Amino acid sequence: GQGNVVTVTTGLAKGLTVAISEDNADVTTTQTTSATMTITDNSMVFQIGANQNQTAEIAIDRAHSSSLGIGVANNQFANLSEINVTNASKAQDALAIIDAAVDDITNLRGSLGAFQQNTLESTANNLKATLENTVNAESVIRDTDFAEEIANFTKNQVLMQAGTSVLGNANQIPQLVLSLLQ
Repeated sequence: GQGNVVTVTTGLAKGLTVAISEDNADVTTTQTTSATMTITDNSMVFQIGANQNQTAEIAIDRAHSSSLGIGVANNQFANLSEINVTNASKAQDALAIIDAAVDDITNLRGSLGAFQQNTLESTANNLKATLENTVNAESVIRDTDFAEEIANFTKNQVLMQAGTSVLGNANQIPQLVLSLLQ
């Protein structure tokens, strides 16, 4: 939501500082032991550009056993958390639920992988290229010999003024010839 700030670095959460700023409270905590991060509203928003609205969002479906394997027709179990294999019939139904749960996880992994590759990695590559181009441009600017460039600019400016003057004189010559003939 608005005002929430979570900074996460790779590796262990030890030493990680999490700051949450809400309208009615500010909380800052530093982890000194291992920690687990839980996404409660099933989506994450990534800032992928320099501007305010350059974001990408991905929703993450629940991967809890009670939400996996749902919707298998003609099955005595509603989801993965309810299965038991106390007889052959239940074992067959459990296998169908497990297959559906594996499909659910596979689809979730596919969505996350596609988001990582198509959005995050392409953004990271674009930012790397932009950084490299900016560094190269800065190098060109810093390597410029300003005295030489100012001398070239002044020389070109004088040549342009001389050319303009010559054109002005060239336009006056036909008028001078006509005035002599009269």
